[in-house]
Amino acid sequence: MPVNVTERGIPMFDLVEHVPIKSSKVKILLLQERAMDSVCERATTLQYRIAGEFTFRVIELPLSSYLECRVPVIPAEGGVDLER
Repeated sequence: MPVNVTERGIPMFDLVEHVPIKSSKVKILLLQERAMDSVCERATTLQYRIAGEFTFRVIELPLSSYLECRVPVIPAEGGVDLER
């Protein structure tokens, strides 16, 4: 799996969260907020920090839809490098 690196050679990869879209009435901003919170919590738990911008896309499947949230992360100071 190719790994992107920062200018200083620090490995960087994307954390991804998929939030189910259960109703067309649900506000997309609320789903984005929920997905961002989840990704940030996971990054903190893994001792990584956010290293770029969040991107979102809707994934439509025959029976369901999901909001994908993706953000690049790098190891925090003293964090674990998951690529090793």
